[in-house]
Amino acid sequence: MSLPSGRRIALLALTDPTYLSPKWAAACIPYERAVETALAELRRLPSPPDATILIGALPKADALRLARETIGLAAVLAPYQGKGEQQDEVFQIVQNWAGDRVLVGGRSGPFGAELSDVTLSLGDDGLLESGSATRMELDCNVTVDATHQASMLDFRRQMDEELDEQPGFLENSLDGREFVVPDCPDT
Repeated sequence: MSLPSGRRIALLALTDPTYLSPKWAAACIPYERAVETALAELRRLPSPPDATILIGALPKADALRLARETIGLAAVLAPYQGKGEQQDEVFQIVQNWAGDRVLVGGRSGPFGAELSDVTLSLGDDGLLESGSATRMELDCNVTVDATHQASMLDFRRQMDEELDEQPGFLENSLDGREFVVPDCPDT
């Protein structure tokens, strides 16, 4: 990705195999190997990027380990809390084994990952000098656009007619982490 300044940033994306089908999960390689292989490929490009940012849904412990043990990353953005991990603010700058600074950031909110506005200041050598991030909590509060809502209801009516199927409806709001549906009477 080219920036207005002419500098180039590489974005690497990792996939957490936890939620993939077994077929696709088996095709995934460990995080460390995937990142090191991608960084090696980037270094071999005729014009390598000035900095590399890693994005992935990783548990906090994995994100911190990759930031400290992988040479060549400016930031690791991993908006996910692993099982048993505290829901604390993760945005911090750590040093990797070569002494370079790496911004590590992200966390999950009760309604999903938070969006981050990340600012990185890079030196002429492409290394992180400083970094920060701001977040926006994801929630279910949205402004309803009446025109869009009417359009969606019309589309739903059309699909009901074409498919000759009635969609299911929620009787109760899903506002907690877990919701148990009572047994439905036979109809």
